[in-house]
Amino acid sequence: MDLEVEFLGTDPSGLQGEARIGFYARGTISRHDFGITFGLAADGTKIIVTDKVDLVLDVQAFLGA
Repeated sequence: MDLEVEFLGTDPSGLQGEARIGFYARGTISRHDFGITFGLAADGTKIIVTDKVDLVLDVQAFLGA
């Protein structure tokens, strides 16, 4: 799985004075690739749940003591 990642920057003085860093990432996975086949449409039937799942991550991390 590939993710498009964007570095959002750093903040050397966060809310509590700690150093922080931020990232944003997005990508798409296939449920079938992970063996999840229930809920997928059989040929000639209506789609119940899509095979593709969009992932969106908004991550902040801080350096603790």
